[in-house]
Amino acid sequence: MLAGRKLGLTVKPYVAYPSGFEPADGSSNLPRATTTKPQAILNVLIHLHSRGYAESTLKGLSKKLKHLNRHADLSDPESVLKYISTKTNPNTKNLLANAYNNYAKYYNIQWEKPVYRKSDSPIKVPTEENISYIISNSKSLKRKVTYEILKDSGKDEGLWHRLALL
Repeated sequence: MLAGRKLGLTVKPYVAYPSGFEPADGSSNLPRATTTKPQAILNVLIHLHSRGYAESTLKGLSKKLKHLNRHADLSDPESVLKYISTKTNPNTKNLLANAYNNYAKYYNIQWEKPVYRKSDSPIKVPTEENISYIISNSKSLKRKVTYEILKDSGKDEGLWHRLALL
């Protein structure tokens, strides 16, 4: 709230009105979707943790479920599906759908998970000029030698991806 005042913005605190008690003038500052309590998401994560999911997986699922919760009502599969469909990247759609699928299974919400095909992005191999620029501006002798070897190897795509110096 203080940061908003410094920037000259008027920041109203969030007030959740019980249903039927919203202001008549429509000045309610409710979020766009009915938000689920954080405990509901936490219950899903605890359940998945007990089933052996890795911490890194749980962090990703947590972020995706919180994101979905901000933009859609998690108790309404149609709302979630409508929001997921607004995304353009099929990989993002798939990740969000998988996260919601875990939530829906835990709470026995009937929904049919859509199938999104993963899209492969083309591998971008740097040009000769870019490689020369990188070599000339590298401060580390180790990197200069490695890039020089890569440049002379004929731009082997697999070799670029296995490079673990950076």
